[in-house]
This record gives sequence, structure tokens and C-alpha cells, in this order.
Amino acid sequence: RRVHGESNSLSVMADSALGNSEDMFASETGAISETPNSTEESLRSRVIDHPSDFSTWTQLITTVESQNDIEKIRAVYADFLGQFPLCFGYWKKYAEHEHRHGDFQRATEVFEQAVKAAWHDCHIWMHYAANAASKSEDPGDVRKIFERAIEAIGYDFNSHMVWDKYIEFEKSRGEIMRVTSLFCRVLVIPVGHILRYQEEFRKWIDQYPFDQLVSASEIARITTLMPPNPNGKPWSDEDKKKKWAEEIDTQSQSAIQITSERRSYEQRIKRPYFHFKPLDDAQLTNWRQYLNFEEAYQPRDTSRVIKLYERCLIPCCNYVEFWIRYAHFLAEESIDKACELLIRASSGPVKRNPDVLLALATFYEAKGDLESARETLEQALSWAPLMAEAIVRKANFENRHKGYDAAVAVFEQALTTTSGDSRAHGMILVHYSRLIRPKDRQLSLKMLETAAEVFPESAQVWIEWFTLVRNEGPGISKIRPIFEKATAPDSSLCESGKYALWVAYLDEVGRSETDVTYEWRLQRQFIKNFPNGRSGSERQDSKKRRQADSNTEPQTKKARAVEAPEQPKVQTAPVVQPATPDQWSQYATAAGYSAAAGYSAAPYTGYPTGYYPAYYGQYYQGY
Repeated sequence: RRVHGESNSLSVMADSALGNSEDMFASETGAISETPNSTEESLRSRVIDHPSDFSTWTQLITTVESQNDIEKIRAVYADFLGQFPLCFGYWKKYAEHEHRHGDFQRATEVFEQAVKAAWHDCHIWMHYAANAASKSEDPGDVRKIFERAIEAIGYDFNSHMVWDKYIEFEKSRGEIMRVTSLFCRVLVIPVGHILRYQEEFRKWIDQYPFDQLVSASEIARITTLMPPNPNGKPWSDEDKKKKWAEEIDTQSQSAIQITSERRSYEQRIKRPYFHFKPLDDAQLTNWRQYLNFEEAYQPRDTSRVIKLYERCLIPCCNYVEFWIRYAHFLAEESIDKACELLIRASSGPVKRNPDVLLALATFYEAKGDLESARETLEQALSWAPLMAEAIVRKANFENRHKGYDAAVAVFEQALTTTSGDSRAHGMILVHYSRLIRPKDRQLSLKMLETAAEVFPESAQVWIEWFTLVRNEGPGISKIRPIFEKATAPDSSLCESGKYALWVAYLDEVGRSETDVTYEWRLQRQFIKNFPNGRSGSERQDSKKRRQADSNTEPQTKKARAVEAPEQPKVQTAPVVQPATPDQWSQYATAAGYSAAAGYSAAPYTGYPTGYYPAYYGQYYQGY
């Protein structure tokens, strides 16, 4: 996108953006072949049964609109926007229906609902302000809306769409000083079009004498800054205007620098608005990197970071990762604000997602509200009764605050609840065995053996069992049966898990086995199974990384000319995960597993449709 030469017609640009968004939504709906009444009844039944089905909603809206019944139109838009409040194009269409039926007040109320639902959405504010500017007879009321918009999104990189409308409004009224004031305000803000504003400002002030551009008090202030005139004469107004313009230009340099540093991230944002379709990996990666950059920027501007998070949550509202990350950021200053955010998430875009509730419970506990934490954990379990992480978190919570017996009760109940789910049941046995290990080591071992029978696909189960037995003392007599069973040809353990066990077993054989011939046989078999010293999946991953690096290198070099300077890498605030024993870390790298990645390749399947984005599988694997 160019910095210079943007369209002079903002209304054309805005309508184009709206049209593109609506076209993409409409493309999902398909044609309606039934009669309006039968279609409407059928579609209403479908949205009641499947309220998150965006395509059915848009078909229903189209059907209702064709009847031109304003009461029905109001009802369907109210229901739809209650489900999808970030669809700015539909808020605008709703308001236009009210205008067509001659109700300006209701149209204004629609926009008020819109900005309340999506306070940080530039498009909604632009349409609201443009609507007021074209329909309202009181310029004071219009300015109030514009000022509210500036307060909400005026520092957004893309806020030019509102600033342009505001400047256009004041120009249409012949308010020269007000226009000048708006230019002065926007030129110290890091908006994406700041260089265009700089050019427009220079052209603007060239058209008018200084005393028409600014107030008498501003002229007096500039006069006091002027040095003595060498020829002894008073400075002319043109001289003062030049001095004033130089001052504005100097003040804008900081904003220009900030804009330049962020432009590469902004240019990679291809979809800044909400859509029900998932974002691609490149978009998600860019948002993560942009947030890293803004959080690490020194001096940190907390308000700018917050505004970026709010912008991010418009296109990324269905991704739990960003809600939880934002909550951790807010918690640095206020745990209460973090809780408010997660409550907002659990009642909105990612409702009925247990991970949000698990994070919320953590913050409740951190601030000492144990009752709310317990209720929140129980709510998470009611939504996902087979989610191992939720069960473990509840057991650990009770262990901390009520003691061992309370934690045992949670695990015992979970063993009954998960009896029909091998993954969940196996992982509950693993975590239950950790709890009881200090009190009854043999029972702990028995639980791990049972877990391996129930969930043999899990590397975590086998390695934990193997490690616990191994730590009982030197020698391979006790761990050999575990190793041979896990790595047998008919074993369902994944290749990376087998590789990890081979590495661990060879290490123990080399340390304690006196039969050198046995060790040689093992070494030969290991080389045969893993000829490059790695599992097949690791070799494939390495090959893909090399190919990716090779394919992206030219573009990376080319992009360096416009990208922001390198900043220190900042690790995203992690989602709290269940505790893992120290032994696991010895083999995690070799196995390709981690505490966050879980214990198998299959995700937990108990979430409602639409709440399990593909990129987020790493947090659910194995449950």
C-alpha cells in the first residue's frame, strides 16, 4: 500500500471496504430457491439449533429483507448482531434500514449499540460519524460523535478513515481554524497516513493568511518565540506562519518514526475486520510478532499496547490464545482487569471454551478469591468433563487449599467420568500417580502400568513409567520389559516416542549393563531403526524447515528495507499448564513432546463446533 496518493474520496474508499466485506460474507450464503415464508421458517429453525452458523444467518437476513417488514428486519438484525457483534457491515445495513423507514433516531441508536459492542473498530466509528455528519442538523452533536471516535480509535494506525471524515466535515462548513486544529492534532499521532497529512497540511496553510489559520493567542505565543529581526523591523505574519509550521513539522517527526517502525507489521495485516472464517498461519504469526514488538518497545506505551490488543481481538476474536495473552498483560498492572477481560471473552466470542475459564480461575486464585476460582473450575469441567487439564487443575487447586484427600476425591471421580475415553483416562492416571507417589510408590507404579494399557499411544505415559522405574536403582532388569513392550513392532506408540525410549534405554544400558554383546546388538538395531540418529518425523520436520528457509530467504532480504528494526524477542505470557516431573525434561526434546504440546496427536473433541481453531491444537493435544 502506498503512503502517498490515497483516494481523495473517503466515501468511495469506505463503501469499497464495506462492499468487499459484505461480498465475502454473501459468497458463503448461496441462493434461496424456496418461497420466502417457507424459507424463513426453515432458516429460523436452523439458527435456533445452530446459532453459530453464519451462513444460515445471512440467508435468513436476506430472506427477511426481501419482505421489507421493518419489525421483522429489526428482530433478525438484533438476533444476528447479538451473535456476531463485530460485523460492522451489518450494523451499517441495519441503520440504513431505519433511515429508509424515516427513523433517524433509531438509526442513531443502532450505531450506539454498534460502538458499544465494538468500541475499538474504526469502521463502525467511521460509519457512525459519517451518518451523523450527513443527517444531523446540529454541528455540535456531530463534533461530539467525532470526538468520541477520536478518543476510542484516534491513535489507531488506520484511524485516518475517521480523521478524514472529521476534516471533511469541518471543511464543508468553512471552519478554517477547526480544520487547522485537526491537522495539528493528527500530525503528532502515529497514524498510517501521516505523510499524506503532512502534505495536505502544507497545502492547506498556503491557502490562508496566518490570522485565519490560528487564534490570536497562538499568534502571540509564536511571536514570543521569534528571535529579534536583524533589520529591526517586526516579523511579518508570513514569517510567523513559517516558524509555526516548522514547529508542527518538528513535533510530527516522532510520530513519523513510530509509524515507520510499525508499517511492516501493518502491511502484513490482510484482514483487519471480523470474519467467521479462520485466519491463515501467516496472519496469526504477524499478530504475535506485532504484539511482541509493541510490548518490548521502549519506552513502553501501555495505552498503545492495549489498543493493539483490542484491534487484534477483532479479526482474532475466536482465538483463545490472544484473549489469554492479553489477560496476562493486563494482570501486570491489575488482576481485576484481567478477570474482567476473561469474563468478557467467556460470555462473547469464545464462550463455552474451558481454557478461558481455566485462565480465569488462575487469576481469581491469584487475588485470593478462592470461591470464585473453585466455581470457575467447576464450570469448566461442566463444559468439558473429559478435559484432562481441567480435571488436573481442579485436583491441584483442591490439594493446595483443602489438602490431599480433596485432591484424591477429584481424581477418583474423574476416573469414573473418563472411563469411556482412553486418552483422558490415561492422562488422569498419570497425574493421579504423581499425587500419590510420595505416599504409595507401588500404587503409583501400578497406575502408570494401567495407563500404558489404557492409552498405549502416549509417549508421556511410557516415559513417565519408564523413568519412575529407572530411578528405583541401577540395572535394566525392571525397565527392559517396559522398553520392549513400548518399542515392539506392534506397539501403537508413535515413532518419536519410541525414539525417546530408545535413547533413554541405551543410556541406562551403557551405564549399568555388563553384557557388552547385548549393548552392541542394541546399538545396531537403533542404527537400523533410526539411521540418521533421529526419528523419521524429526528428519521430515528438519527437511521442511530447510526448504522453508530456502524458499523465504529472498523475500526476507527484500523485506529488510521496509521492516522495523530488530527488537529483543519477548516470550509470550504462557498459558498455565499442569506440572510435570523433572524426569520428563530429560527426554522431551528427543521425543518431540512438551508439557504444553501434550501427549498425543489427537485433539480433545469435546468442544462445540467453531471453538477449536486449527492453530491452537498444541494446547489441547492429548486430552
